[in-house]
Amino acid sequence: MDTHEIAAGYDKIADHIFESASMYRDTLTLTKDCAGRVLDAGCGQGLFLKRIRDDFPRVTELHGCDISTRLCEMTRENVPDATVAVADATSLEPYADSYFDFVYMIGSLEHMVEHDNALAAAYRVLRPGGVLVVAVPNRSWLRYDRWLELHDPTQPIDDHWFRPDELRELMRAAGFKVQK
Repeated sequence: MDTHEIAAGYDKIADHIFESASMYRDTLTLTKDCAGRVLDAGCGQGLFLKRIRDDFPRVTELHGCDISTRLCEMTRENVPDATVAVADATSLEPYADSYFDFVYMIGSLEHMVEHDNALAAAYRVLRPGGVLVVAVPNRSWLRYDRWLELHDPTQPIDDHWFRPDELRELMRAAGFKVQK
């Protein structure tokens, strides 16, 4: 499946994607010092960007990108003060090197085919000392086998469930120092 097919698939389901307010709340407890230039790579409907804007007054620039044109439209509606680009998170082409203070990939990395490229792109756009926060499904979850048995895939790219060691290794290979 190529990038255009994937984007078209997400355009079709954009209005039905569930975004978790509790996951966003929990994620933001990891970065209480969020400030400066922020990118949400795979911004979906923009609800996480809205939460960042509302919770962190020291954010000076708010950016989001998604592969889906429809999801980017929804983000612009939900967060009109954010700069939103239709872009592939595996390259983050529209963004300059070392530009962002924080990059978030919340519920998005698991929907990408080239995880290593997405992490390398995030590393490239982060300033030295910048922070990447990733939240993905945990393959070591005790109920994973039951979930898999009952799961009916509806997305163009079904969730990749990462084992913690797998994600840590991918992040280290991209150049990150893993803290938590």
